[in-house]
Amino acid sequence: MDATAFSSYEDLSDALGLEIEGDSETGRVRAQLVLPFSGEATVSTAVAAVSANRIAFTDFSVTQGQLPAAGQALLAKVLAEPIPLRNIPEGLHLRSVTVAPSGLNAHFTGDTVTFRPAAATASISV
Repeated sequence: MDATAFSSYEDLSDALGLEIEGDSETGRVRAQLVLPFSGEATVSTAVAAVSANRIAFTDFSVTQGQLPAAGQALLAKVLAEPIPLRNIPEGLHLRSVTVAPSGLNAHFTGDTVTFRPAAATASISV
């Protein structure tokens, strides 16, 4: 089975607690940070698929403004833990994540995939 899922930048922003949007550089997103006493900073980060159906944010860099060392450490901590994708049918495995203008596209594959209706205990296997 081949499957694709979409996550909007709004959903990502809610999950991370940061305002996320697409970046002009391929495979990257950027976050706008409003910092007390320091103003604003823009950070760019690469997006990748990692094991256990998770999305990782790596290789972040400040592309605009100033981010103090304490802010960099905090951001590294926020982005260090990959985000697990929820409600993925059993048997589907995340293979790649691509950055699109309005969010992220996730590509999944699987040989034996089990779909379970939310309100029932019966399952359907493909």
